[in-house]
Amino acid sequence: TLGLEHCRLFETLRLKNGWRVQWCILKEGKRDMYSDDHGRDIQDRLRWQYQVQQDLQGIIRVPQAYELFTENEDLFLAMEFIKGPSLSHIISQTFRDRHWSLLATSEQLRLVDLAIGIVDLISALHRKGYVHRDINPENILYTGDLVLIDYELVYSTTLQYPSPPF
Repeated sequence: TLGLEHCRLFETLRLKNGWRVQWCILKEGKRDMYSDDHGRDIQDRLRWQYQVQQDLQGIIRVPQAYELFTENEDLFLAMEFIKGPSLSHIISQTFRDRHWSLLATSEQLRLVDLAIGIVDLISALHRKGYVHRDINPENILYTGDLVLIDYELVYSTTLQYPSPPF
């Protein structure tokens, strides 16, 4: 279980096509948990996240959202488990308490390449009409490709939804 302030994440197994098994992330939204001033709760955020991730499939690399289901009045979002270090981990492992000027040129170039990739990723998201609103080094994973995660706070400039933004 990975704890967040407003929901819980579980690494779990998913049965696919009979006996095929794959790791996935299960994000739990408890009913009436983390309500805002507009009567929306974490379940509204998870429904929105599911919709956004479905819409972005094939546009940018996002975790595939498998399904959204309810169990005992709690909502669960099952999605692809992305195995790879966070950008935060990569940065801390690269710097190891060193200043930029002390990094090897190859290390500097790798970080610059990652930064360019992040700009490209965010640009593609914006062209699709979405603003992420929670971009931080923990929400970017690296698997050989950059993967932006955690879409529950996304705002659609095209739909002007959610209004107001979560």
